[in-house]
Amino acid sequence: MDDSVLVAPYLVVAGTDSKHFYSLSPNIYRFIMIKVNSEGLKRIHGVNEQLPVDDYRSAIQFFSYLLEDSARG
Repeated sequence: MDDSVLVAPYLVVAGTDSKHFYSLSPNIYRFIMIKVNSEGLKRIHGVNEQLPVDDYRSAIQFFSYLLEDSARG
């Protein structure tokens, strides 16, 4: 794999809770760590908002890897 290529999940252009972190860092990146398809979009921020268990598991795994890699420096 080419180390000069940055791979990131879907970018989020909408407002998020990240606005609360501007005092911590000028570099705020908004992204979603799950696969989003047309069915999933209907469930995001809707009535009975839900996430498939596999997507939730993937999100936890993503953040675990992100924190581990960040801690390595």
